Amino acid sequence: MKTKTSLMLITSSSIIFAGENFIELGAGYTTAKDNLVYIKEKKSIDLINSPTQQDMVIPVFTLQYNGFFIGTGNDSEGIGYCYDFEDFSLEASINSDKVFEDPYRSTKSIDLVEMGVVVSKTMYELLDISLGYKNIQVDDKVSVSDTQQSANQLNFNTEAILLTLGQNSFAGLGYHFTYHDSKGKSNSYLKNGISVFTIFELAKDYELVSHVMYADYKFNEKNSHFSKLRD
Repeated sequence: MKTKTSLMLITSSSIIFAGENFIELGAGYTTAKDNLVYIKEKKSIDLINSPTQQDMVIPVFTLQYNGFFIGTGNDSEGIGYCYDFEDFSLEASINSDKVFEDPYRSTKSIDLVEMGVVVSKTMYELLDISLGYKNIQVDDKVSVSDTQQSANQLNFNTEAILLTLGQNSFAGLGYHFTYHDSKGKSNSYLKNGISVFTIFELAKDYELVSHVMYADYKFNEKNSHFSKLRD
């Protein structure tokens, strides 16, 4: 089992554009324990001692205009396009990131490329449901095959507004599920997460959103570097 908690504070504005076009600005805070971490912007690998706690501030920026979007730190990461059909929305995106070339033996970083599609639907303006597929490609140079990082990933997310806190203020709960099928089987996992969120409409074109999530990761196979499941 691996645990991670995060807090996202997001403000969004549609004052510049009309309709479904918007700008989202904010910041998030994440804390996690891991043996493979960035510490003060330096990569660290320590497979002997207990995992190191890492605290990170994550910038949030999303710009969407006429269906095209660019974003980082929130649900819409990377560059993509979202099209609204009559009953649902379809989103396609591409994103790049940096990962360890060999996460257990080298601090050299290489490129990770993600391509994904998401189908989402809003029901009664209270319930959001989304189902996504993501293909992750990493040209890693690992010493053992079970730690390869390329993967296929399925994501299911749902969030529902459950309480009215006041005029134009709401709170709700979410459930988040991920099936991550990695080429290196010790990196394959199931993730279950729950979230609590609040929405405060500050003015006609502005919202303040807070989002807190707790997630649990269960890995499928033993890692050959540890001879046990990742914890």
